[in-house]
Amino acid sequence: MGQNKSKSKKELIIIAAAVLAKNSIKKLYATTDGQLFVDKNRAELHKRNLGDKVSVVKITRDDVETAKKEEVKQPSSEFLKLGVSRQKDAVKKIETKVEIDDLITEEEDTQKRSSTIKLLQTQLQVITTSNTQNTGGDE
Repeated sequence: MGQNKSKSKKELIIIAAAVLAKNSIKKLYATTDGQLFVDKNRAELHKRNLGDKVSVVKITRDDVETAKKEEVKQPSSEFLKLGVSRQKDAVKKIETKVEIDDLITEEEDTQKRSSTIKLLQTQLQVITTSNTQNTGGDE
């Protein structure tokens, strides 16, 4: 027969998104084997035929919109994709205040890791101090 792998709600939302986009229906019922139904009863009957192998998940347009927003909130910067331990070495290569400010903003909008934000703020202080010392001696 087919695959026995059960699909996650996120996978089902991706499948349902295409159907919801092309139709005026507000919700679908998906079974974890990947089948979509407009009627909850039909989904339950399908589930009953397969036994304990599947479950029924309700998917609404709001679920699809929420999934799209979460998908967008992944960091785009290579630096922010690094784990914190690798960021400690990489942060030393960032030399401009603008780049640091952009990274802090992006981190606050996506993953919100306080350790990464603190690391960037510390590097910002290093850059600011370095710039102040360099410009202060030239006058």
